[in-house]
Amino acid sequence: MSQRRRRCCASRLGVGLEPSFLLFLKDGFSTGGSYDPTVGLVFQGGFDYMLAEHWGVFFDMKKIFAQSKGTATGINLGPPIGVVPVGSTIRTSGQPWLATAGLTYRF
Repeated sequence: MSQRRRRCCASRLGVGLEPSFLLFLKDGFSTGGSYDPTVGLVFQGGFDYMLAEHWGVFFDMKKIFAQSKGTATGINLGPPIGVVPVGSTIRTSGQPWLATAGLTYRF
């Protein structure tokens, strides 16, 4: 069997752990806010499946562990109230799941 034929219908499975850097955060609810840059961890797992010699599909899931803190000078309540001046400290501990899928082309 040729090398080309072996690459068709091949699949790969993988897992990984990598750093995450949050440098810029924007909050649509708070005004006058500033956030500290933060570093977190991302755990990732997924697979590739080759449909033909060059074409395939991929799918992976990521779990992001990140925390950040910052300050704000007001809260935007929207019309008709607008911005209410309030000094606050903001702490977040976001742990979202991120799923990606798509087509792969290998040269």
